Amino acid sequence: VKINSYADAIMSDFEPALITVIAAEFVGATHSSCYFHFTQTVYRAIQRVGLSTSYNNDNDIKHSCRKLMALALLPEPIIEDTYDELLAAMSIEIKK
Repeated sequence: VKINSYADAIMSDFEPALITVIAAEFVGATHSSCYFHFTQTVYRAIQRVGLSTSYNNDNDIKHSCRKLMALALLPEPIIEDTYDELLAAMSIEIKK
């Protein structure tokens, strides 16, 4: 089905297939991912690597993970340096 529509900006979750379709069908649009879905994706990664219990019981680990989630809210030019700083300050348990 061909949809005749135009959008300046589109926001979606992190589904790779959807991102591909948006890029193909809305060539001039700016695509942003939803912060809520971003944090969900990070938390699923926390679960996948076995840090759920630590995340729920250790405030230092929870704080570190939430700081990673907050990176998306920073101005783009400082994200990489801030990430490196956060990684250097993280506990060994998270780095595994």
